Amino acid sequence: MARLDTDALIDRLAGDAAPVRRVDPVWKRVALWLCLGVPPLLVIVLFHGLAVDMPTLMGDRQLLIEQGAALLTAVAAAAAAFSSIIPGASRRWLWLPAVPLAVWLLALGKGCVDDWLQFGPDGLALRPDFDCLGPMLLMAIVPTGAMLVMLRRGAPLAPRATLFLGALATAAIVAFGLRFFHIGDASIMVLTWHMGLAAILTLAAGLAGPRVLGWPAPSFQPQSP
Repeated sequence: MARLDTDALIDRLAGDAAPVRRVDPVWKRVALWLCLGVPPLLVIVLFHGLAVDMPTLMGDRQLLIEQGAALLTAVAAAAAAFSSIIPGASRRWLWLPAVPLAVWLLALGKGCVDDWLQFGPDGLALRPDFDCLGPMLLMAIVPTGAMLVMLRRGAPLAPRATLFLGALATAAIVAFGLRFFHIGDASIMVLTWHMGLAAILTLAAGLAGPRVLGWPAPSFQPQSP
């Protein structure tokens, strides 16, 4: 039966060790991710144009709450994802986006109730909304790519949770940008199509975590007695 020589393992690890640069603090990585991901969103928003003027936008309290919660969800999920690749970091960080995500969903839910009270069953009517698919995909390219590259620079010891949180951050920031030129959409449309698609992609990313962020198996072979 093969026996592991501890001294040989230590010598092998010490001999193969190379200098490494510590990853930046979480807040710096979140700021860098936003700096990379937000400008493409702004370009697409400006290309499509705001659905309403700024005074009207700033006066819509419901929309401001939704957008604020979406942006906070993106920031909190990114911070949680980057924290999850730091060995020894508290797992409480994984729950950081829970509160803003809950506020976001509750705000959309309240919008659905308001639409139903104002328009009746027509306020909850669903229709295909393929117009937003193209902009969503374009908006997601840079934030997704930046997130994957940055997550690979750490130690993804829990790859499913890490990629789930990274995908949630990307989905939230994309939904935040998309809403500026889809303001007129009923809350049920946003909840079903925008949030529904984001939820599906986020869950799929979580399941694919080990394949995308998994570490290779060690090549050290134990010595035979």
